[in-house]
Amino acid sequence: MLALDSFRFAQRFAAVWLQLAIVTGKAEEGRNEVESMVLTKEDSGRNIVVHPGDQIEIRLEENPTTGYRWAQEKADEAVIQLVGTDFRLPQEPLVGQGGMRSFHFEATGPGEAVISLKYWQKWEGESSVTERFNSSVTVVG
Repeated sequence: MLALDSFRFAQRFAAVWLQLAIVTGKAEEGRNEVESMVLTKEDSGRNIVVHPGDQIEIRLEENPTTGYRWAQEKADEAVIQLVGTDFRLPQEPLVGQGGMRSFHFEATGPGEAVISLKYWQKWEGESSVTERFNSSVTVVG
């Protein structure tokens, strides 16, 4: 009986492992899953490699009450495209407290591009930029 239970366990383990291998699709051929990647301030300067259709989210702290906001500076839309942004306050916000700005990008085609964001007061112009986020993106496949 113990041998039969061990055999069934091994069969289930093998089936789950096979499903996981198929779902994650890490091999270049037959890759059919969209990957999602989250970058933060600490990832500025990082070079990343993705595939067409993959999603990249960049999360940066922002305090709009100061007039400073994150804005996209540049990105080659033939390679990587901004598909949206959102801003979230903390669970228990305080008056004047900042939150988290998220930029959502999608890899659109093969090539190389730089995602460049700046933290600034738009009406004050380039001289108001206090921080920058840059990441080189290579889209393969």
